[in-house]
Amino acid sequence: MTHRTQVQRQLAVQVRRHAAENGYTFAGPVAVDLRAANDDMTDLFRVHSRITPARA
Repeated sequence: MTHRTQVQRQLAVQVRRHAAENGYTFAGPVAVDLRAANDDMTDLFRVHSRITPARA
C-alpha cells in the first residue's frame, strides 16, 4: 500500500468520525482522493466535494 493510499484512507476515517460526532449523515460512502496541485502553492490545500451517482 502506498503512502498516498494510507493518507487517503485515514482522511476518510477522520471525515466519517467528524460527521458522526456532529450528527451529520452522508448519502453514500466517503472517499478521499489526493491529487497533485497544478500550481506552486506548497502549503495550500483545496477541498472539493462531490456526490458520485449510485451504481446500479
